[in-house]
Amino acid sequence: MFDSLLPLTRLSSAQAQQTLAVTVAVTCALSGLGSVSLTRRTAAAAAALRQPRGRSAAWQPWTAFLGVCALLFLNQVVVNAYILKTQAGDPGFITRFLGPSWFALATTAAPVRWLAANLPSTWLRGPLAYSVLRVQAVLELPFALLAYLAVVAMLDARLYRLLLRSALFPLAAVSFTFTFCLIELRLYNPWTQSDLRARWLAAAAVLLLWGSWRLRTRNEPARLAAPRLGLPGLLIFFVGAAAAGAVVLVLYDVALLYNFGHLRARLPILGAGVVVGTLAAVAPAATQAGRLSRPGPGLQALTTVLATFAAVFFAPALSIRYCGTHASAVGGAALLLLTALLLGLQLAGRTLAARGVPRWRGLMGLATALLTALVLLGSDAAGWLFGFRQPLFELVLLQHAILIFPLTALTVWGVDRVLDALSPQPG
Repeated sequence: MFDSLLPLTRLSSAQAQQTLAVTVAVTCALSGLGSVSLTRRTAAAAAALRQPRGRSAAWQPWTAFLGVCALLFLNQVVVNAYILKTQAGDPGFITRFLGPSWFALATTAAPVRWLAANLPSTWLRGPLAYSVLRVQAVLELPFALLAYLAVVAMLDARLYRLLLRSALFPLAAVSFTFTFCLIELRLYNPWTQSDLRARWLAAAAVLLLWGSWRLRTRNEPARLAAPRLGLPGLLIFFVGAAAAGAVVLVLYDVALLYNFGHLRARLPILGAGVVVGTLAAVAPAATQAGRLSRPGPGLQALTTVLATFAAVFFAPALSIRYCGTHASAVGGAALLLLTALLLGLQLAGRTLAARGVPRWRGLMGLATALLTALVLLGSDAAGWLFGFRQPLFELVLLQHAILIFPLTALTVWGVDRVLDALSPQPG
């Protein structure tokens, strides 16, 4: 059944890149259309603007994400024990298909050696053999989806709940799975066919859960409302997003590439990311309850554009990530940013109008944010900010985000305060 979904032959890097480019184009178009439907002005949307619902659900996807991380780590212990028991600790039987950047094992670790010594021999050719690649194929989709949703929930728990029940969620699940399958076919090996079946079975399970969730929450508002984060809440979001990014990068190396031997060196980063991310996931409950400062007009516009971008970028995120700096990825990301900007401006304008604030104040905030970001990026290009370049594209993005987003938010907040002092506005 699942073999017919994709041709089970090896794809060259060029073929995979071309197919990814098409995937980016199709997913960006569908995501843009789906996001427009979430921001249409309706009676339900207007009610959501007047009476924001501060649900304290931000910790839920983060907790589920950490649960999947724990399963990935447990599988690493099993994989290492299995290879130690059946191959005397030599992963050559699989690295000859995948390359040298995979399977840096930790066969001397105490849990691995204990498990290898106590493994029933009947399990070695049965259940434990599936720990090699197949378990990862099942867990990688929920890992990627929950990582994204956990960050979204730190920005706005209502947006997380909306994405979870919108048509963007199944689009993201299918897009992520198709992208993972393309990578599988580019790295074709004796396990590829069973990996592909495992991935589509995981996607089917995720879609069934989505359908169940949609039925249970069918009475909730189905339109995007502007987040209500003041400066402290926005800074907490940036810190939490950076922590989540650090955890994802560590897990990608240690678990998804099976480099369990790198865990000792990565453990401080992983521990800090988990702790900081957990604190950031809990903090939005207080922010949405109004205990932190209310956003000024410029900051309101900035957070609204961030929310619309999070919605628009959800489905194409993984295919764009694997396209890297290819023209299709850069063009797709630019198109999504423009779409998010237009939708965010429209939604922010309605929000500010409901507060009796002139819309130009929101435009001023976005112009300030854009100018600040361009100055910081230009300073980095001139070599004034960072003295070295990170080896991975994702690390470069994380490095820039940690600096640019908080400084941009602080600048917008400062402009809001100056304009409030010069011409106080109601609301």
